[in-house]
Amino acid sequence: KHRDAINWNQVLLGFTIQLIFGIGVLRTQIGKNVFQCIGEKINTFLSYTQSGTTMGMPVIIFFSFFVSILYHYGVMQIIVRKFGFILQSTIGTTACESISASGNIFLGMVSHLELLAPLANTFNLLPNVDSVKVLYW
Repeated sequence: KHRDAINWNQVLLGFTIQLIFGIGVLRTQIGKNVFQCIGEKINTFLSYTQSGTTMGMPVIIFFSFFVSILYHYGVMQIIVRKFGFILQSTIGTTACESISASGNIFLGMVSHLELLAPLANTFNLLPNVDSVKVLYW
């Protein structure tokens, strides 16, 4: 409807970064090894939930617990700030947009909302996010 409002520089830059990243992962042995190692570590981490899920504790609650501990020690704030800054400076999006988009890819539609909790107070500066703000209260 409003095609003129699309920032094509952001779209092309994001696509270019994704293409370079994809080529690095798919075409180089180092990229394959790095992501295979990361995948194995994530699978090991999620395998810790097996004993908990047999007793009724779903993976979402386990992840929320883990993220809450990282928030308590200040680790998530550092990760969110750094990752948001990298995406914000390369693509030109806001920190909320950057963290939401990247978290959705890596964590899924439900769990990525945990990453936005420290930014929930700034949501009133953004239009049309009242439905998202409800998730934090």
